[in-house]
Amino acid sequence: MCPFGRLLLAACCCITMTYLGAAERDDSKQSVHFIAKALVNVRQHASTKTHQASHESVASIQRDRNGTADLDEICQKPLETNSEKWNTMASFANVLNAVKAPWNIHGGLLLGLRRGCYIFDSDLDFAVERQWLQSNHAKFEEAMTKAGFNQDSTLGDIDKQGYEEKFYGGSAATASVLQLQAGRQNVRLVQNTSGVPIDIFGIDRFNDHYEWFLWASQSKIGKCITKSTGTKSFSWLGTQVNVPVPVEDVLTSAYGTNFMKKHDWQWDREPFTIGSCRLQRAPATSNTFPGWLHKYMSAEKSDTIEPWSHGLGDTSPSNVE
Repeated sequence: MCPFGRLLLAACCCITMTYLGAAERDDSKQSVHFIAKALVNVRQHASTKTHQASHESVASIQRDRNGTADLDEICQKPLETNSEKWNTMASFANVLNAVKAPWNIHGGLLLGLRRGCYIFDSDLDFAVERQWLQSNHAKFEEAMTKAGFNQDSTLGDIDKQGYEEKFYGGSAATASVLQLQAGRQNVRLVQNTSGVPIDIFGIDRFNDHYEWFLWASQSKIGKCITKSTGTKSFSWLGTQVNVPVPVEDVLTSAYGTNFMKKHDWQWDREPFTIGSCRLQRAPATSNTFPGWLHKYMSAEKSDTIEPWSHGLGDTSPSNVE
């Protein structure tokens, strides 16, 4: 029997016993009073239980819509992650939390979490709101340095859309532990000594999406739209990360509807043919093309971007947004 049914049965028994006891005393007025009071109590209790059940149901539906309930289940049996990648991710996330940055895991980092609660990508992608970076850049850089993360280069201008930073681990031979004060809690940060590359994308967040940019060459950049209504805190095997939600919408906008299926993915091709990135002119800044970018792309020829000849088609100015 359901809990509500047991409650009604108990109430009826209570009312019956009350009525019989009053009848034996031949006190009909008292009997009526007891019965009325018992019915009121039953109604109030049932209303409270119904409200609690409704609230729990709504909360459960909301978790399902966000996709965080799926992540909890997936992380019951996580796939294997390289220890250097995991330690780097956890340390970097702890720094972001310590400085109270508005951030979330991004790109392949989120995809790995959704596919198998693991990290598979060669680099780690994080998104940080650009306006916060503008106002807190010195604090952000200082925290990264103290935690052993070295900035390799920047891309674009922090005052404009398209800003990106790349970090690598420190050169120390052994790991060290730092204690950073974050509110009333001491956050334990393990210094990163690996060579795992980390990309920070400066994003602009709106009610139903956030915008970020993918540099393709010195003169061309992809404007990318990630469908997301916000972030939710999630404990990823003990590390607190911010997840963009709804997870399914986020990944679909970045990787298409078949994001759970592994397939070849070229960073300067599929984001434009499958994902939400659209090519446009790069903003004019003094720091648009650092040396490390040459390692990841083919040389630009005239006004055509060579890597996209596989799927994007003509990239002449008439086809550039």
